[in-house]
Amino acid sequence: MYLGKPTSLWLEEALVDPAPAIEPITSRIAAETCELPDRFHTDPADRMIVATARVTGAVLMTRDRRILDYAAHGHLTAVAA
Repeated sequence: MYLGKPTSLWLEEALVDPAPAIEPITSRIAAETCELPDRFHTDPADRMIVATARVTGAVLMTRDRRILDYAAHGHLTAVAA
């Protein structure tokens, strides 16, 4: 319980209207994780997050400095949370 309550309950509450979009991991997103431009670190979760934002055109909100630095080079749109 990292969120102060069971994860399933946290997700249920977080997805109440207006709900954030939940994107499925498509083959295009999976391929993008292996083809990110420039040098991006090897953390698989971060690669999946960045690839999903790039493929869907989403604005990524994060505190992750490595992702924000990558976005600063024009590889995706991200804002500091």
